[in-house]
Amino acid sequence: MESITDKDYCNALAEKSLYDKESFAKLYDIFFDAVYNFVFYRLRNIESANDVVSEIFLKVYAHLKDFDKNKSSFKTWLFTITNNAVIDYLRYISRDKTVDFPEYFENLFSDDTNQPERNLILDEEKAQVLAALDKLSENERQLIQLKYWFEFSYFEIAEILNLTYSNVRIIHYRALKKLQKIFNS
Repeated sequence: MESITDKDYCNALAEKSLYDKESFAKLYDIFFDAVYNFVFYRLRNIESANDVVSEIFLKVYAHLKDFDKNKSSFKTWLFTITNNAVIDYLRYISRDKTVDFPEYFENLFSDDTNQPERNLILDEEKAQVLAALDKLSENERQLIQLKYWFEFSYFEIAEILNLTYSNVRIIHYRALKKLQKIFNS
């Protein structure tokens, strides 16, 4: 199966999706897990993540005609829509200020190994990383997630978060310093 890192294939598939539903289904299959993980990490609620991800792919399908591979890759375009959908959702629920953190979160990073001791250590390490990320600002968390989980470049992150390249580099540097301080304390 092709991956989200195959820029040319995904761009061509996006263009073909305008007139071929099977191509869109392939795009959906390629990007669903990454989009879902991004949304779930930000919302930390299964039902909300399911709703927002459905809305994202509906928006993507409805606006495929607006995608221009000369401006950005499909991956960057999709994650810009994804980020904006999450922001819109968080604004919508901000009156409540309630975002659940279900115990299912650890399943997001499941391991295929059958070594219980190793899994326990990995679970503890994941919990520490997630706790450290929670101490960062929203922009810093987003940037770290996009950079290290989805391997976006600084330029792509700048486009997704609507920031300048320089600002992304500064936020990245500060976030890493904060994480270093958190782990060394």
